[in-house]
Amino acid sequence: MSTVIREGKLALHFAEGWQAVKWDEQAWYRDGNALGSRIKGMDVVALGPDGQHWWIELKDCLGYETENLPRLTAADPVQVQTANTWLKDNQLDQLVCAKRKKLFIGDELLEKLVGTVAGLAAAARQASQDARAQEVAAFATAPTPGCPWSIALLLGGESREFKRMAGRLKSKLDQRLHAFGVFCYVVNETVAAPQQPWTVERMAS
Repeated sequence: MSTVIREGKLALHFAEGWQAVKWDEQAWYRDGNALGSRIKGMDVVALGPDGQHWWIELKDCLGYETENLPRLTAADPVQVQTANTWLKDNQLDQLVCAKRKKLFIGDELLEKLVGTVAGLAAAARQASQDARAQEVAAFATAPTPGCPWSIALLLGGESREFKRMAGRLKSKLDQRLHAFGVFCYVVNETVAAPQQPWTVERMAS
């Protein structure tokens, strides 16, 4: 039986032989050593029959495309720049700085990737002593040298400029995640990555 992961109105149907879990719903992340309150995590971690890994971040923007545009732009909003200029002019910049409320999606994904790696590394160390850690320890093999590992940002919603936007975001992800040696992709409900092991279904309300 294939694995199905649901996030909001989106359902990911994985190919036979793939294991996949919603990372933020796992007991080890949620309450194991209070990891969930201290580090961020990817939405989905998946492990294939030949040791391939796909880790997925889902952002369903359908109906909220305009509100999510700032998150898809690396440059700080003009309001943040204005606030920091005011702080500097008033010699407060050594004590206070203004930051965007919601991170650029590339920076957010980096934070979540780092947090997931740390959480799984801890699970691998504690698997023999904690059943919650044992449930997810297999996914900790992703950082192993030579292990195929791909990161996907799945953006649900409508965008006439998706391919152009996806190319720009992929370039930013490649830069930010270069140290991990991963393959980065930006996909949606109709545009898939090479050898993507899942299909996407939008469920009725």
